[in-house]
Amino acid sequence: MVGVRPGEIVGVQTTSRSNLAARRAKALACPGLAAWLQAGAKFILHGWGKLGGRGRRKSWQCAEQELTLADVEMAAALHRPAVAARAGDETAPPTLGAPAGCNAAVGVPGTDLES
Repeated sequence: MVGVRPGEIVGVQTTSRSNLAARRAKALACPGLAAWLQAGAKFILHGWGKLGGRGRRKSWQCAEQELTLADVEMAAALHRPAVAARAGDETAPPTLGAPAGCNAAVGVPGTDLES
C-alpha cells in the first residue's frame, strides 16, 4: 500500500506478526528499496497479531517497523562477499537476482500482486 500526501510518500507492507522478520529480510534484499528511501519516501512494515494475557480477551495489535537507508546499508554489508570476484573467476559465488515477491522492474518492494 502506498500513502501519499503533500511532502510525504509512505510505502506500507502488512503481514502477520509471526512473519514480520521474513518480510523485513525480503524487503531489505530488494534492490529498489535503497532508491525508494533515497528519493525521500518512507517504508514501513506492519505485523498484526492477536495479543493478550492468558485467560484474558485477545485484541489485534500492530507492531510497526520503519526501514531506513541505514538498515539497507547494514543488510548489504552483511551479505557482501568478502572478496570481490575477478573477471573469469570460476569460483566466484553466483549473483542473486531479486527475491521472489520483489518487483525489481518498478523497484518497490512487495508491489507485485503475488507477494
